[in-house]
Amino acid sequence: MVYVDFAKAFDNVSHHRLFDKLCAYGMHGKLLSWLTSFFCDRTHQTRINSSLSEPANLFSAVIRGSGIGPIMFVMFINDLINTLEEFGVSVKLFADDVKICMYVYFQIVMSRV
Repeated sequence: MVYVDFAKAFDNVSHHRLFDKLCAYGMHGKLLSWLTSFFCDRTHQTRINSSLSEPANLFSAVIRGSGIGPIMFVMFINDLINTLEEFGVSVKLFADDVKICMYVYFQIVMSRV
């Protein structure tokens, strides 16, 4: 069993690839349009005490703390999960935490020398 916590997982979701995957899953129309407008054209600023950085455009990331962020992350990595399961690997997800389990059998052959 392997436990994986993807480092900065939500920050590394490419918007372009996410929307391509959503289209491949059959998502179109108003829902896809709403998601696109929700995730795109966002900016980020950092505040330290009373100082505020210049706004920076975000080209990737799903919003942390939102209800939709973890769902979009799972949709983004779902093809990886499907591929692993084809090889008999059991995968359990909770947001960006993944538990991977596979039974491995060893046969030890002893021979006399």
